[in-house]
Amino acid sequence: MDRSQNNFAELFSSLLALLQVDSSTEERERIVRFMDGSFDIYFIARYASRHGIAPLLYKRLHALYPGHPLTQQLQTLYYATAQENISISARLLQISEQFRSDFIEYRVLKGPLLALDIYGDITLRQYGDLDILIKEEDIGRALESLQHIGYAPLISNFSSDELAATLSVMGLVHRDTGTLVELHWKPTSDKYAYGWEKIDLWGQSREITLHSKSLKVFGDELNLLYLVLHSSKHLFIRLSWICDLDRYLRTHPDIDWEQVIALAGELRAGRSLSVSLKLANILLRTPLHPLLAPLTDDRTEELARRIIQGHYGRCVSTMGGWERMRLLMELRDDPGSRAALLFRSFFSVEMSDLETMRLPGPLRRLYPLVRIWRLGVKYIRSLISPSS
Repeated sequence: MDRSQNNFAELFSSLLALLQVDSSTEERERIVRFMDGSFDIYFIARYASRHGIAPLLYKRLHALYPGHPLTQQLQTLYYATAQENISISARLLQISEQFRSDFIEYRVLKGPLLALDIYGDITLRQYGDLDILIKEEDIGRALESLQHIGYAPLISNFSSDELAATLSVMGLVHRDTGTLVELHWKPTSDKYAYGWEKIDLWGQSREITLHSKSLKVFGDELNLLYLVLHSSKHLFIRLSWICDLDRYLRTHPDIDWEQVIALAGELRAGRSLSVSLKLANILLRTPLHPLLAPLTDDRTEELARRIIQGHYGRCVSTMGGWERMRLLMELRDDPGSRAALLFRSFFSVEMSDLETMRLPGPLRRLYPLVRIWRLGVKYIRSLISPSS
C-alpha cells in the first residue's frame, strides 16, 4: 500500500490545512512539510475529486506551488470542472428565461448560484446537474416548459397529480447536451420525513446575478437550513459539503440565528443543524454563533466524531448500510421524527422504483410494495456479497 494510504491521517490533516480560509502558523508549516514530502499525487487527485474539493485545492496550490506535480494534476481536474460548470450555468440561464416567460416561479438549489454566492466563482464547486424547486401546482407546466427547450423526462406517462402524489422530484435530461435537471416540488425526498409542508418556502427569497441575469434562491436562513439538511441526509459523505457550510457562514455574517433555529425546530432537525455546524467547526474551525450553544452538547460532539471517523478516518468510507440508517435516526430530534424517518425510508417511492418496474395506471398504488421488494433484494445481495 502506498505512503498516502499508510499515512492517511497525516494526509487528511494536510488537506484540511489547505482548505482553511485562514491557515494558522502550524497549518502553514504542515502544508510545507506535506508539499516537500513524497506522496502519490494520483491517489490525492482521486480523493479530492471524489470529495468535490479538487477546485478548492487547485486554487490554493496554484497560489502557493504553481509548478508542483500535484498542482498540475489538480489543474487537469479543475479545467474539466470549469468547462462543465460553464456549460451547466448556461443551461440554468436558459431554463430561468423559459420559466420567466411561462410565469413559473422557481428557486435554484445549490449548483452554480451557491458557488457564486460563497466562493465568488462558479468554477470552484463541483456540481454535475441542476436542482430547481417549483410549486407543486406548477409541475405540469414546468415539465412542458422544459420539454419545449429540449429536455425529456426520465419517467413518462404520469399525470401531474400522479407525480405529486408519488414523488417529490422528477429528473429530465437534455437531448443534445445530456445535462440533467432535477425538478423538485419538495426540497428533499419524502423518505427523509422532514415535513417541509410546515415551512413557507416561497415567502423569502434572494436574487443572485449570473452573467447579468438575476435568479432567485431561498433567503439566507432557509438556504442555510437546506444545505444542512441536504448534507445531513447524505451523512456528510463529501467533504465539499462541509466546505460549503464553512464558507456560507463566513460570507453571510448577518444570518438571523433565531429564525434558523426556529425553522430547524419546525422540521424537528435541531440535532442535524448542530451536528452539521459542529463538523464544520471541528474540521475547518468554523466559528459557531452563541445561540447554538443550547443545541450543542456532548451528544452533538459524539455524533460529529463518529461521522468523521466513518467517512474521513480512512481513504474510503467504512460506514455500512445499517450504521448509516442508525446515524440518520440519531440525527433526528425526537422519537416521532425517528419513527417517521424509518417508516418512510421503507415506503416512500422514489424515481428509481418507478424505473425498476413500469406499472399501468390502475396498479400504480402498488409502488410502495415495489420499493419493499427492491430493498429486500438489496439486503439479500449485501448478505451474499458484503463488499458489493
